[in-house]
Amino acid sequence: MGVSTAVAHITFASKTGSKPVLQFFTEERSEPRRVTIETNPFCIGRCETADLRIDSAQVSREHAEIFERRGMWFL
Repeated sequence: MGVSTAVAHITFASKTGSKPVLQFFTEERSEPRRVTIETNPFCIGRCETADLRIDSAQVSREHAEIFERRGMWFL
């Protein structure tokens, strides 16, 4: 899925064992988009293999990863 420049934050559902959700806002939409983080690590970038593709010159091919270690989430 490709998106343009985005502002993001990560939200977690209140149920134990539920998957985290990346919630972000794009310049084109006033409503947030939500993507369930299905993989660990979850890759964000321009490359075709990224879990979340962001089509922007401001984003590198492999821009960021979200990953979990010992119950803690990192970006």
